[in-house]
Amino acid sequence: MSDQRSCKLREAEIVGLPTAKISDAGGESWSCADTTDMCSYQATDYQQNWMETVAAIATSGDDQQSHTGGLARADVRTNRVAVRRSGAAWRIVQRVRVSERANIGRAHYERAKVYTLQGDLSGAILAYEAAVMFDPDFAEAHSNLGNLYLQASRRDDALRAYTKAIDAKPNLAPVYCNLATVLIDLERCDEAIAASETALRLAPDLYEAYASLCQAYRRDGRVREALAPALRATELRPDRDAYVYIGVAASNLGALDIALDATRRALELDATCPEAYSNLGWLYHITNRFDEAIAASEAAIALRPDFAEAHMNLALSLLVCGELARGWEEYVWMWRLPDRRSHYAHLDRVTLWHGELFAGQQLLITFDQGFGDVLQLVRFLPEVKARGGRVILEVSLLLVRLFSGLPGVDELRVHSEVAAVADDVDLHVPLSGLPGALATDLSSIPAPIPYLRAQPDLVERWRPRLEIAGGRLRVGIVWAGNPNHNNDRRRSVRLEHFAALGRIDDIAWFGLQKGRDEELRSCGLLTLDPLGAEIGDFADTAAILTQLDLVIAVDTSIVHLAGAMGVPVWTLLPFNPDWRWLLGRADSPWYPTMRLFRQPTADDWNSVFAEVARELLSLKSSRADALRESHERNGPKPLRRVQPQASNSTVRRLRQRESIRRFL
Repeated sequence: MSDQRSCKLREAEIVGLPTAKISDAGGESWSCADTTDMCSYQATDYQQNWMETVAAIATSGDDQQSHTGGLARADVRTNRVAVRRSGAAWRIVQRVRVSERANIGRAHYERAKVYTLQGDLSGAILAYEAAVMFDPDFAEAHSNLGNLYLQASRRDDALRAYTKAIDAKPNLAPVYCNLATVLIDLERCDEAIAASETALRLAPDLYEAYASLCQAYRRDGRVREALAPALRATELRPDRDAYVYIGVAASNLGALDIALDATRRALELDATCPEAYSNLGWLYHITNRFDEAIAASEAAIALRPDFAEAHMNLALSLLVCGELARGWEEYVWMWRLPDRRSHYAHLDRVTLWHGELFAGQQLLITFDQGFGDVLQLVRFLPEVKARGGRVILEVSLLLVRLFSGLPGVDELRVHSEVAAVADDVDLHVPLSGLPGALATDLSSIPAPIPYLRAQPDLVERWRPRLEIAGGRLRVGIVWAGNPNHNNDRRRSVRLEHFAALGRIDDIAWFGLQKGRDEELRSCGLLTLDPLGAEIGDFADTAAILTQLDLVIAVDTSIVHLAGAMGVPVWTLLPFNPDWRWLLGRADSPWYPTMRLFRQPTADDWNSVFAEVARELLSLKSSRADALRESHERNGPKPLRRVQPQASNSTVRRLRQRESIRRFL
């Protein structure tokens, strides 16, 4: 053998190339024998470098310069020997006859399957990458590679692998199902639904296609549409997963009996299914069976310790029962929920703050939940500020004016701006993490009411709009929350529920609802002055609340704002309340001026509004006595002194506010 051919053979041996025919520039060919047994393949240093090279090549372009760049991205460039080997590997791949490349790809494919059976995920991935490098049209190898990428949480790589598999062989229905799974994880639900439907066109009785379609509908909030594919999946394969899908879909539709039956059936089929225990925990939670909910969630966590959904279910059950210490520990798992991953991007980039002193550092507190949560939790900021350096608060634009001058904050940043400037901070914590970081319990909830205030210029701007009430009791109402909230179906009501309160005279009703204007036609006897369309942001709302005597609202952001300002507020709660309202009490440790009205049974709003009507009548009947007592206690002179500076209606409103506080 010539020196040139010997050199080429040695070059092939160095990179661990399997059996191949190599052609030189003159067209002559020669063989390089594979010296390893396929089923007992052990990755030597040289062969491992070959795999690293292929991994880098597979993620880059087609020319050799691109492969060098890919190699650098794989952090191999620092090893000069590896770089030389990578160049040699690429030259050899290019010299392999096209007719032989498929065979070499098949050899790597078989090796990858062995690695998979041995539990060597990284080895299997590298072998599959080598397989598709030699045979780019090897659809099954691309598909299996995508499965392993998904197992390794490399979702973007999995997406590319499945796409290449489909490009190579468009009629592989299971690959469309796998593609749908990745798209669901990436929150691209419309594409996931399309992929699942394509799989069903190719294979109308494919169980996995119905399962992925159900999951896509669920993640997209289309719960009614999710039930049909879940039922069909059960018909095709009555296994635990199908019953889990039915349980979740039925739960989202409010069919709790069906959901419980399906979930229990899943556990009968497999008593070690963490998803079924987690779903059972949630079903017990929303039916107020909290001891059973805690036990089921703990069972799910025992089976899968990193199960974020089960941890979150446990957190909610613990918190609503008042077990705050354990609840906060579990609550942080919300940051790992698949559908909330985008809200917590900073967790991978900035050190998480756990409540320690941070003098001389910058702490970024991010906006991670709804407006009500933000209004409730900003009370902790002065305590945070007392522990260290500079505090930066991320907020929605709708809160900027209200939070201007907020104690404990050095800088406000609008939510959309944070991604571009987050590199200048040392520490980070989501706003929802503050109670846990500060070890808050029921006895240590900071309640420096009011901690939010209206801006005087806005109060004056809104004054003429509200003085039309004259001397009547001024009551603001809100009947619905964010329709995208996962519990909105249970917590919101129709305006017509408030209509019966219109029978009570001497009350001026103001609508603070944003949107839902079509319901204004169903006010009935309730003469409502709708202000929602005129409200620009929460600063406007605060200016209005300052001039009301009472707020009556469902569990939405308005009740938090009223409570934070010290305005009397009656909060209407569903049978299964949010964790912060606890259980079996009419008051709230978060807001001293708040009174809670609870459903006695699920969906029983009639009883709630009947109680509200009774309390309003009682308030009216006792108001005269309360005003008289207030007058006698304070004397007439202070009231006469303020009369030259305020209108008569303002004085009457102040007296009414005092009487309501005494009544509450």
